[in-house]
Amino acid sequence: MLCGTAGRHRCPARGPAGDPAAVHGAERFRSRRRLPADPEPQDRPQGARRPRRCARGPAAASGTEYVAARTDLERDLTAIWTDLLSLRTAPGVRDDFFLLGGHSLLATKLVFRVREKLGRVVPLPALFAGELTIERLAAILEQGGAGFESSLVLADEVVLPDDIRPAPGAPVRSATNPRHLFVTGATGFVGAFLLAELLSTTSATMHCLVRAGSPEEGFDRIRTTMRDYGIWDEHHAGRIVAVPGDLTRPRLGLTDSAWSDLAATADGIVHCGADVNFLRPYATLKSANVDGTVQVLALACDGPVKPVHFVSTTYVFSRFSYPQDTVFAEDDRSPVQDPRFTFGYTQSKWVGEQLVFEARSRGVPTYVYRTGRVAGHSRTGACQRSDFLWQTIRLGVALGAAPTMDMSTDITPIDYVVGAIARLAGQDDLAGRTFHVVSPETVAVPDLVRWMSDFGYAGEELPFAQWCERAAELAEREGDETAAALAPFLSATPLDNMPDATFDDANVREGLAGSGISCPPIDGALLRRYFEWFIDCGYLPAPSSLDLPESAAS
Repeated sequence: MLCGTAGRHRCPARGPAGDPAAVHGAERFRSRRRLPADPEPQDRPQGARRPRRCARGPAAASGTEYVAARTDLERDLTAIWTDLLSLRTAPGVRDDFFLLGGHSLLATKLVFRVREKLGRVVPLPALFAGELTIERLAAILEQGGAGFESSLVLADEVVLPDDIRPAPGAPVRSATNPRHLFVTGATGFVGAFLLAELLSTTSATMHCLVRAGSPEEGFDRIRTTMRDYGIWDEHHAGRIVAVPGDLTRPRLGLTDSAWSDLAATADGIVHCGADVNFLRPYATLKSANVDGTVQVLALACDGPVKPVHFVSTTYVFSRFSYPQDTVFAEDDRSPVQDPRFTFGYTQSKWVGEQLVFEARSRGVPTYVYRTGRVAGHSRTGACQRSDFLWQTIRLGVALGAAPTMDMSTDITPIDYVVGAIARLAGQDDLAGRTFHVVSPETVAVPDLVRWMSDFGYAGEELPFAQWCERAAELAEREGDETAAALAPFLSATPLDNMPDATFDDANVREGLAGSGISCPPIDGALLRRYFEWFIDCGYLPAPSSLDLPESAAS
């Protein structure tokens, strides 16, 4: 029914990621089943994987003392880990899975491998609460799946050092017509498009924090990412300055002179960078998403006070913690984020927001932009492939089946998101506000299925639970990477019971009044552009009967 194809576009490489929506559905699942809850997570900062490393006795990859397997279960798990992680020597039972080279896909494959080899079921939350070691996993399995409750108190994580505040009498930079902007996250999906928009709508020079060994290497990473999305403009190259650094390091990994230069010259900070991996716990994301935000705020207060533009997420709201008909308010500065029911990534963004709000109370001009599910460009179709929605669609195409679900999802084109943020960011009178940059309309899943069918991805429709079972079978039988990455979420998440979400966007509408910036309609024509992009870059196979442009034809 389907045929594969290769095309001219190259989708930026990113490992499979989870999705906030999956977790919020899991909240209801856990409350019904009374499972212990957990923190959870997304990828390394801006998408990089950890290199694989081999445990070598006492000098294990995790830095802990080497302890060999002592029980039959630990020995069985050791064999699974050695094979799954392609290790030359057996790991110790206290070595962390992720520090040995594991990532989100391998963690989900671990679930299936344990079930296949040992006939035991690994509770999904067990992967995300605390370190994932053989010793701990064996104990959880022996206890029938207990022992991974979270003790995390998010409010205790909101600690902005007292000296991070504007100096008395320090000048405050205007958000209007900046000459120099410090930007984080420029090699990510939203960050790359936001950089392109700021280059087009301002005359500012963009100083972009990027993990690289040199400015030249950093510049190449930025250019490559933007070219992959079709948004590179050589005319703007002279206004991009790559700044080697790292969100996880003190002072952002900058040299003293680089820090001092930015503190003196930057007119504003656009903080879009984050470690986005929904399969890792809060503790492993804190250094980038929380400590990194502290460092950004410190830079904002060093010398002239700089406006801070913080890109956040609507998933700071734990939706199942609210009544069914809640309208989520932009001005709500204390959204409920219960660590028992949410991912480590959303927890880290919640803490980041609270740090920004605290800086706001100390006199730093701040702007917080909460985005929802950010989709591709409404005209070119250029899109990221790591979003849960597109991975689910890809899985449906592979299965030749779609789930029947009476629910809606939000889809917001990237060009609207960055256009709105760039416009709002240039208005001094909007400082101190929070903005919900989301589409005013949601899309019903049955409509998505119908648009897929109209495009050529026709198949049978199955009840959600049966569709999830098919996904798990595909992952186990054929090793399908997308199925393996999603199946654990799907098995523990009743997405068919997900309540619709409504977000107040009054601040956005006020800030965009008269600008002509509006969200494009979310319809079948838009989805077609996304599908054509994915087919062109090889992410989706083309339906055999589809009449495609030459660039996307197989």
